[in-house]
Amino acid sequence: DFIPQIGGSFGNVLTEAEGGFQLRAGTNLSSPWWTNGNGRSPVELYVLGGLRGEAVGHNITLDGNTLGATRRVDRVPLVGEYSVGVGGRLGGFVAEWRAVTRSREYTTGPMEHAYSTLFASYEVPAHLGR
Repeated sequence: DFIPQIGGSFGNVLTEAEGGFQLRAGTNLSSPWWTNGNGRSPVELYVLGGLRGEAVGHNITLDGNTLGATRRVDRVPLVGEYSVGVGGRLGGFVAEWRAVTRSREYTTGPMEHAYSTLFASYEVPAHLGR
């Protein structure tokens, strides 16, 4: 799968635009946008990778309070991110692990910041019209 991503935020906490993509490869892949179980295999396994970029206009956690002088750092306006991971589904149980690396977000910060996420859920089938 090739999954494009585009988005943005406009507010006093965060003002930014972002775009990127994610690639998934695996067996019995279901649609990334439709979670209903019609015609899905009971088992799904995949690996994924993605790239994302952000153009940040304001980030209150780095720039300080919107009104008045507060502590702040010199923010880097363009931030990149890449991720790799694995995931799967067995019946209604879904799990995915990702390793994410982000580029520097402020001038005195580390060159990159790495973290990982673990997502787990159980999908309850919808029985509409019965």
